[in-house]
Amino acid sequence: MIRIRKSDDRHHEDFGWLETWWSFSFDTYYDPEHTAFGPLRVLNEDYIRPGTGFPTHAHREMEILTFVLEGAVEHEDSLGNRTIIRAGEGPANDGRHGHPAFRAQPLCHGAAPPAPDLGLAGSQRA
Repeated sequence: MIRIRKSDDRHHEDFGWLETWWSFSFDTYYDPEHTAFGPLRVLNEDYIRPGTGFPTHAHREMEILTFVLEGAVEHEDSLGNRTIIRAGEGPANDGRHGHPAFRAQPLCHGAAPPAPDLGLAGSQRA
């Protein structure tokens, strides 16, 4: 059964440099009623303060989709590859193929891949 969860009902955190709303259990927040939606494991709405960003961190076995709603964000992977994503663009980064570490994600969705390789590694779509 699909249950509607209003935006204001999501978990909220404000870390100073990052204000975020989590739809599912994430990081130190655990809600057994909201752990995933099918293969979708992460659905965060993040507001990153200018000049800041996420520290480098790994992603494994995730297809990472980032949508920038306003401004621009720079992604940097563990190989030092950098991509600037502007509002209206949405890269698809496969966390399994040389792109396991990212510095910032304004609105991020993470889904467990339904197949071993979807061929999204490092692609960017406008």
